[in-house]
Amino acid sequence: MRLCTTALAAIVLTTTPALAAPWNAWSGEIGGETIFQAYQSDPSTGYELNYSCNPSTGAEQITITGAERIDAGADYAPEVPVVLLVDTTAIDYVDFRFEAARGYLTVKASAEGQSGNFDGLIDALSLAQASIAIAYFDKSMSFSAEGAKEAIESTRSGCGV
Repeated sequence: MRLCTTALAAIVLTTTPALAAPWNAWSGEIGGETIFQAYQSDPSTGYELNYSCNPSTGAEQITITGAERIDAGADYAPEVPVVLLVDTTAIDYVDFRFEAARGYLTVKASAEGQSGNFDGLIDALSLAQASIAIAYFDKSMSFSAEGAKEAIESTRSGCGV
């Protein structure tokens, strides 16, 4: 796993920071549940990085979604070795997995069962000053750090986290 992580970190390190609009915060109802979200898009790849939480259940998650449709016949890996490079700090200690979200292939991490590591990642994202780069398998993307702190803190506040 460490060799895989090292290779992924090399990919992340070569990713150019996105020239994107600031992070956004949103809250509203989805399926009768109030949801709070902080999100940013990579305009060059179409990927979206999303941190969301549900104040009624306490559930928190990070998702990375692109334009790739889920292939119902495909056999996806049970774990996704995601490396995030927040400014100059590589983070590879949060467990991610594949999931289908509205028909799109999504990589997801939830706080459940890994709250300390997950909280550390959210803290790092909110403190990003320059860029947030992500790589897993053959995918790489980058996101602006502009407005991350405000959007993430607003989301966490809405959920009482």
